[in-house]
Amino acid sequence: MLAKRLFAQTTSLVTSAALVAAIVVPALSVPTTSAEARAVFTDADYRACQAEDLATFQKAIEAITLKAFQGGLKSVDYEGIVRNEWREREVGRVVRARIDLATRDVRKESSLWSLWKSLALRKRSQELATAVAERVYQSDAVNQAISELATGVGEKIGKSVELSTIDASGPAQRCVKAFLGPRYGSTVATSVQRDAREAFKVTDETGKARAGNDQVLLQSAGGLAGAVVILVRRQMARMASRLGTRIVGSVVGRLVSVVAGGVGAVLIIKDVWDLRYGMLPIIQAEMKSAETERKVQNELARSIKEQIELQMTSLASATSDRIVEIWRGFKKAHAKTLELAEGDAAFRNFVDTVGRNNLPRLDEIVALILEKEGPNGVGRALRDGRLHTAVNSLSEDGVAIARQRRSLEDALKWQALAGDKLSEVIALGLHQRAAPDTFDRRTLGQLLAIDNRAAKLKLAAVTPADRDLLFELDRDKLVRLGRGLSEAELKTLSSYLRGLSRDASQIVLVAVAEKPARMRALAPQYVRDAVTRSQDQVAAVRMLVDDGPRLDVTRISQDVTRALNGRVDPILIWERHPIVVGIVGVGLVLLLLMLRGLFFSGRKRKTDPPSKPPAEEAAV
Repeated sequence: MLAKRLFAQTTSLVTSAALVAAIVVPALSVPTTSAEARAVFTDADYRACQAEDLATFQKAIEAITLKAFQGGLKSVDYEGIVRNEWREREVGRVVRARIDLATRDVRKESSLWSLWKSLALRKRSQELATAVAERVYQSDAVNQAISELATGVGEKIGKSVELSTIDASGPAQRCVKAFLGPRYGSTVATSVQRDAREAFKVTDETGKARAGNDQVLLQSAGGLAGAVVILVRRQMARMASRLGTRIVGSVVGRLVSVVAGGVGAVLIIKDVWDLRYGMLPIIQAEMKSAETERKVQNELARSIKEQIELQMTSLASATSDRIVEIWRGFKKAHAKTLELAEGDAAFRNFVDTVGRNNLPRLDEIVALILEKEGPNGVGRALRDGRLHTAVNSLSEDGVAIARQRRSLEDALKWQALAGDKLSEVIALGLHQRAAPDTFDRRTLGQLLAIDNRAAKLKLAAVTPADRDLLFELDRDKLVRLGRGLSEAELKTLSSYLRGLSRDASQIVLVAVAEKPARMRALAPQYVRDAVTRSQDQVAAVRMLVDDGPRLDVTRISQDVTRALNGRVDPILIWERHPIVVGIVGVGLVLLLLMLRGLFFSGRKRKTDPPSKPPAEEAAV
């Protein structure tokens, strides 16, 4: 008996030492992706990426991404990671505590006879082992511990997969270039490459990536690499609830193999007193053994590895979806440019000279040319240099004019005309009110130099020739003219200027500039026609702009004399001296009435018949 006890103690010490060694030896950390495992873009990959259609290109992206993921996982030590997490999270302590509780519960629920039968019957011993294992590995405490362990493992493995995801960025970008470069040129291919590279980057925004049940759903601001970690972490959390059943099967399988021979040699390490509980004490000891613990860890590692490898296909598919989504978004944003580049080698070569940042401007310029000149207009603009100038030299103000006027021609002319004053032209709205051909650099400078906005806008509306006349006035008079007259009155003034001699025009300009109200006398059409018809236009306009007394006999006599001599149109007498003309008119009417009375009353009396004598009237 004493020998038996000594042997049992020795065996227990050896077993304990083995358990301590299993716990103390540190697990391997997650290795980084080795050079051999890094993604390689082969000639076969390149040929696959030179696809004729988008679906084939998408499959090529998926294939090279999956290859990168699988290469990154080759060096992952799943068992080492699981052992490390097991030790750090003290999962063994939780499991051993649950084994003791489960053994006690099964013992209480079983009769001594059923326990004793387990010593002889393999089936009964298997039932006991299964009952204890199920209570342990399907308990809330152990499930929680395994869930936390799986999440921790998922984070570490996710970091390793993340590295392989970043490794996949290079081949994916080269695949994009192989697909897009021959069709649309290097600028387009490089632009989409850059967007694709952003999808693989690890940024602060990667937390916006979301993982679904079977695939990674990536928001545009999120990086793929960060989404990998989220995917793996969530997959491990979902998997933890299913791991308990798998572990039960594995543990029971080992226990059954241990107790298959009945009591056998195992009894020498147990006291006879313990055998009153049948195989239950042996099952309890074996479940706590280092070998069973390693069995559980290996089962965890195998399950996690299977789940991760299954997810890689889904992740590669999501990656290719994201790349295709990037391309479709780019194609939609630059539809017309890409359509022209695909069918026109000369235009494609031009696009290659345009930087990525200028592509939106090229799109807008192309749209304007197509709208104005039709499909052949872009080729003409490319050949005559307008397209190059518009894309590379037109200022933002010039682009704004092109956008508002729907005319590239106007924008180029305004920029050539205004130069660094183009922003003033836009602020004034001058490009909306006048064509650039109606100005030269001198007149535009004179107009912009006026410090009154209303005067500027009104003066911009008149014809270039009339504006040249107006600009001969000094600055103060010109401002008063622009401020005091309405736009319609300025146009009327312009029509005067076109029909008058230079001397007469200057008189009108000076007079109206000094007193804008004088324009009312000049405004009626019949007055303008009368002034234009007059032989002496200077005298005619002086009659109209003279502010002297209306009943000045000398002035009236001079004006009437000019009218009688044919120097001015008689209508202007009425316009300048309406009271006098009215008095003269009334006088003439009265004179005519008097003459009519003199002549027509005498003739009437001669024609009247003689009246009858009074006697005849009485007889009647």
